[in-house]
Amino acid sequence: LPSKEDVQEILLLAKETSHEPFQSEGVKAIPSPVIKSKGSIVSEKNVSAKDIGIKHIKDFEDAVEWKLDNGIRVIWKSDPEADNLVRMSAFRDGGYSRDLSLDKIKTLQSFILLYSVADLDNKELARWSSNNSVSVRPDIDYRTEGFKGSFTPKQAQNFFSLLHLYFTDANLSVKAVSDRKTLLKRDINTQIRHRSIYNDSVVALRFSHYPLNLKLTNEDVERIDREDLIGLFNDVFTGADDYTFVFSGSMEPIKAKEYIEKYVATIPKSVTKKGKIGEYKEPIMRRGDVSLIYNPSDVTSTKASVNVLYHSNSKYGVEENLLVKFVTYILRDRYMQSI
Repeated sequence: LPSKEDVQEILLLAKETSHEPFQSEGVKAIPSPVIKSKGSIVSEKNVSAKDIGIKHIKDFEDAVEWKLDNGIRVIWKSDPEADNLVRMSAFRDGGYSRDLSLDKIKTLQSFILLYSVADLDNKELARWSSNNSVSVRPDIDYRTEGFKGSFTPKQAQNFFSLLHLYFTDANLSVKAVSDRKTLLKRDINTQIRHRSIYNDSVVALRFSHYPLNLKLTNEDVERIDREDLIGLFNDVFTGADDYTFVFSGSMEPIKAKEYIEKYVATIPKSVTKKGKIGEYKEPIMRRGDVSLIYNPSDVTSTKASVNVLYHSNSKYGVEENLLVKFVTYILRDRYMQSI
């Protein structure tokens, strides 16, 4: 059972979080992107997995590669068995390895799922996306930045309109920023709880090098500004420069061409130069055995939590991925039977 303090904390969180009464209302639509004239495909060729340099998926020979006049590279792989869905991954080198300060990286991590387009807030955009069976979201990791998304072929027009707007009219609502700042401050003020202390200790033991080990303070959160957040998004994600777009799904390249020329080939190049790519910021796992027994003195629960983590370097591919999953399922079943 939760303690009295846990219940009080939940009540306080509910009290401080803004929730408007539910109202059934129409779904607000995204505007049409302002595109004066379509772009063009400057080269086209058939490519295979070997040509592209992909090692960890099944081989294929029938993808199409387009080079666009704004510098973007598009790879389209038609898959009739894709269950009426097209998936997209757009990426370029950068991500956390760009010349960004740690506080900017942490801020971007905290707000990345709240960005929307035009005059829609993130909740309005989520409703519109759900109703139209499309999704686009920014994505960033240690070495790359870009977007991921999916759509049904019937909704291709809506998908590419939304994709183009993320590059030309990304937005962030005042309310979304305010609500997230409130939650960030709450988390900061409760970090002295045992769970946070334990998690920090585990991180210190697991990694010998952890470059992103920075926690925002109340002062950092207070300084977060909506316009700065929009500027940070544009600095990291927008601009056609060096992007590769990969599409795979139940749509033939010939049908996709018009959307590529109109919406992807017209993504403008960066107005300002992107930050340089510096050293990678991946954490480095410790080698050898390390252990932690954390026994706080004032807890009331009689339960114990035991975590055992293993890691090693190994070949990684589809077969290895499946084998690891099977081992995980077997160990999980064995554990459940033992208790």
